[in-house]
Amino acid sequence: MITEARRHIVNHVARGRRDCPTIVEDTVEYLHGEAEPAQIRALAWELVGPAFEAHLAAQAGWPERTDNDRLTDAFQALDRAGIVAREESRRRGSGAGR
Repeated sequence: MITEARRHIVNHVARGRRDCPTIVEDTVEYLHGEAEPAQIRALAWELVGPAFEAHLAAQAGWPERTDNDRLTDAFQALDRAGIVAREESRRRGSGAGR
């Protein structure tokens, strides 16, 4: 469970769209049934801070403009042109995102 929780948290930190409390609660939902919610929540809080710290440290070596920045720009250009395209899509249903 620890490895799966860490992988899930690191993935969400890298996406950069959620804050710590939201990632923690999402982890509780993601690992539903693996342990008691309080146990999962405590583990997630232990992991989320170091995940953000490691990501911030890694960013120090990134170029000013990344491939992801260029990709986002491309999707925005498609949107402005009236072309339906999604940079990030969420799957729904049992096991989604696992």
